[in-house]
Amino acid sequence: MRPKNINAAFVSEFLPRTDEQIADELAACVRDASLGDRRAIGCIAIALGGFLHDEARVSLGPAYEQAAGDVVQDLYLGLLERRFTFPEIDGGALYWLRRVIRSLAAEVTFEAGDEGEDA
Repeated sequence: MRPKNINAAFVSEFLPRTDEQIADELAACVRDASLGDRRAIGCIAIALGGFLHDEARVSLGPAYEQAAGDVVQDLYLGLLERRFTFPEIDGGALYWLRRVIRSLAAEVTFEAGDEGEDA
């Protein structure tokens, strides 16, 4: 006979999650990714790759939008190399990822000779 907690864990995977639960799970994933966890980085790439690419494209502006993929790749590499410190603020994981993408995009535009006009 199976223990009850295994059944409860199995069933809980199919129950709808609250926004708070989703935010907590995302924060845990981003925290793990910032510590170099390859699986967590892969989860972010799969779940948020398109969003991060769009954020990079907008941050770069029309003159440099072709570099958006490079910016997102720099994020993944930076996570893998533990270059970023994730501050564990409730509900802040997505905002933190956006801030890092914007910072990396600003570096690209600065290096290209554009002082990074705010859009």
